[in-house]
Amino acid sequence: MRELHRSFREQEVEVSARVRPDDEERRDWWSWQIIDAARHHQYYAELDRPRRWVSIQLRLPEIEQDETRFVVSLHAVGRAADLHAVTAFLTNPVTSGKGDEPKRWESRIVPGRPFQFRAETDKVDDISSQFRAWLETAIENGLSVWGERL
Repeated sequence: MRELHRSFREQEVEVSARVRPDDEERRDWWSWQIIDAARHHQYYAELDRPRRWVSIQLRLPEIEQDETRFVVSLHAVGRAADLHAVTAFLTNPVTSGKGDEPKRWESRIVPGRPFQFRAETDKVDDISSQFRAWLETAIENGLSVWGERL
């Protein structure tokens, strides 16, 4: 988190970022966005198996109503025993959800290929270093997409 804040400060941008992990209460959040990203990358996201996601809320102080979330999702791929993918997308509400109306969200898939690995057969050190490189690129691409929208 410190790296993220430092990167924004270097660009003279203040941003509020909050990391929220997946939990039982929020387990089904982002399901349609995850499925949309998987379709975009031409694979099947198996959401019935254990999965995790992390959401970072991006907000510029001068644009108070912006609720853009940068989401990174880790989930199983199809019926393969140990194949997993990590995708990234940006999502934000397009309606407020006032009254009985549910809040509706739009989603933009972060450019780039998903990160894929085999949990049972790939070496942890290899996965870790490759994932870090993938994540840094995904963050750069996601911030670029977010900046174009502002």
